[in-house]
Amino acid sequence: MVSSTGRDTERDTVRVRLVAHVPWGEELPDRVEVLGPEPGWGAFDVAGPRRVPVRSTLALAAGRGGVVARVVDPDGEPRPVAVRLDAGGTTSLPGKPLGLAPRTDGGLWVLGADGLRAVGGHHGTAGAVVPVTGVVAVASDDDAVWVVGQDAATLVGGGGALVVRRPWGDPLGTVALDGGIGRLEAGEPARVLRFAVDGSLDTTPLPGVLSPFERLVAVRGGEVTTSTVDGLVRYADRDGLAAHLTWAGAGLTDDGDAFAATLAGGRLSVWRADGGVVDLDVAGLARGRALAVRGDDVLVQDGTRAAWFRGGEVDRAFDVDDTTFAADVFPHAWRSDVPYPFAPGPDGSVLVASSGPTGAAVVAVDWETGDLARTTR
Repeated sequence: MVSSTGRDTERDTVRVRLVAHVPWGEELPDRVEVLGPEPGWGAFDVAGPRRVPVRSTLALAAGRGGVVARVVDPDGEPRPVAVRLDAGGTTSLPGKPLGLAPRTDGGLWVLGADGLRAVGGHHGTAGAVVPVTGVVAVASDDDAVWVVGQDAATLVGGGGALVVRRPWGDPLGTVALDGGIGRLEAGEPARVLRFAVDGSLDTTPLPGVLSPFERLVAVRGGEVTTSTVDGLVRYADRDGLAAHLTWAGAGLTDDGDAFAATLAGGRLSVWRADGGVVDLDVAGLARGRALAVRGDDVLVQDGTRAAWFRGGEVDRAFDVDDTTFAADVFPHAWRSDVPYPFAPGPDGSVLVASSGPTGAAVVAVDWETGDLARTTR
């Protein structure tokens, strides 16, 4: 079935908006590397694509100052450059950034191996180094920034002064939360931990037990949104209620429109920024991901199999190995080759970065749930 308008009222709805398209070019060249285990590596050979081409991607950071991004190459190394998505263009950095945080003066905080510094805005090309180290930078209010390491978090004021520091963990799972920072803590029940700017620590219980590798995305209006290895989870401010959105890709259509895809009940839904929805029966590609959209034509891959759908039906199916992936999938594909592609947007949406043949795209996703289903997580 192909639908161009709304969905059944009891089903979840996804709204999609293009935040930015950063085209490949002289300012931001595309870098492609073939990654994966060599033939014969390991005890077992797995059928399907093993060594595949991978593009550079954007690692997002948002705050009251907008949205900025590091450019991470396929080998995992960040380039010494930052992309300002609201203003466009790139900013050269003094070194490879571990983390970025936007400032409201048009500049940004840059966390490097030697410490933290402000770049651009009121500070010009690069300000003095603040001697605090960590793994990630998280924007706070009034151009302050949290520097989060493996065992502690430090709040640095907008002028560079150290404000507060306390023991903290899970830097990669830490997000901004009401000027402070927050993260998940496993247990029965699981909890959201919040470290406030005044140095206090408080907790919010969640129903049930966390999934493996579950991370906090945002807390807004009594609802907690988290991410797992395959999608988003939303907990209502009511005991025992949660909803799950299985993620299936995002990118740009051939006409430059943003799209996002989700899976539910053996169907893959492609949501477009223009409000159109394409629903596909993907029973033969049960964990498929939408990699390309050309009008109502959709390319879906699930491991060793892929298919082009046309008009809601399979038009051409084919097996996928290293050769066919490189020749028939990769030239069209929009992918996010990071374990956790989601970042909280400054406007309450969830941001997703994806890379494809024409550049890197950042898509904002708003997920509206129907009645939250009772969970036994």
